[in-house]
Amino acid sequence: MKPVKFVFLAMLCFTTTYLYPQGASCTNPHVLALDTVSRNFTVSPTSGNAAECSSGFSGSGKITIFRFTTDASGSCVLVHIATSAPVQAAEVSMYTGCGVTGTPQGLQTGNSVCFVDGTGYWAPSQTYTLLPNTTYYLRVWTAAAGTITMSARNYPPPNNLCSGASWIGADVTNDNNACAKASIEVEPWQLCAATLENTAFYSYIVESNGVSSIQLNNINCDNLNSAAETGFQIGFFIGSCGSLIRLNCATGSGGSLTATTGWLPAGIRPPRQARTDRTARRSLPAGSAHREDHDRQGHRRQHRRPHEAAAGEQYGLGEDEDDRERQGQAPGRTSRTASGCSRLSGW
Repeated sequence: MKPVKFVFLAMLCFTTTYLYPQGASCTNPHVLALDTVSRNFTVSPTSGNAAECSSGFSGSGKITIFRFTTDASGSCVLVHIATSAPVQAAEVSMYTGCGVTGTPQGLQTGNSVCFVDGTGYWAPSQTYTLLPNTTYYLRVWTAAAGTITMSARNYPPPNNLCSGASWIGADVTNDNNACAKASIEVEPWQLCAATLENTAFYSYIVESNGVSSIQLNNINCDNLNSAAETGFQIGFFIGSCGSLIRLNCATGSGGSLTATTGWLPAGIRPPRQARTDRTARRSLPAGSAHREDHDRQGHRRQHRRPHEAAAGEQYGLGEDEDDRERQGQAPGRTSRTASGCSRLSGW
């Protein structure tokens, strides 16, 4: 029998895997640790358009993807972003899912923030509630390549309620109300507002008979397509939470405001109940009763029944004003704020 030769052709199939840098897709995003630590990330080479921002955000830019997971309480997540090399505009948008192609899915409309100067705070819209133990994606649009510095934390707003009003005094300090919700304890008209959005409460001691005043400086807002919108309102109240008595209010726009209550008698505000969800470090706008000259010179004050004084403060009328920073100080003191735009530098 003639031998038969069998020839086998072995075909080796190779699967080619294209490796993209981390942050270029939602299948390989940068993971935001909610630990307040600032970390630098390289802008990814992925190209795309801004999701919701328009003015100053036109054309194709670079897309870098981040991911975070909420805690068991669904606490608000506060993110700080800063661009460098070069400093450039940035848009932060939130999504709920990741597609098979690596593109974020489920844009949460109204939760984008447009950082025209490339730095500021992002948090969900004041009407949006994050779900507990849930993963969300942040899509960061920049006009070009560069570096993004990000830090994040769980941030239950410490002074969103009257009962948690933060103490303020004569020293210059900072605060942001990005995670604060609209108050249901006061009415808009009591704050010279048409509507209430991100509302925060502060309290202080009326040191002496006379005019009580508060000064707010270096207000910076980052909002959805409202880069120049820096409207704010402030209301003054006395009394107890649940039965606040409105004194007056003030409204304005721009970077600063000085508001006064009119004449108030000296009194001491009893401490409010401590809140367990406050963070270790808080920055607060400062304000105090303005001590009149005759009191500083030692003239005897009238003894009156102590009063509580609480300033219920709400910045911005726009529904999407989700990032606000401000500095304040009491007038007539040695402390002064620096000129120009001032932002929080830490937690």
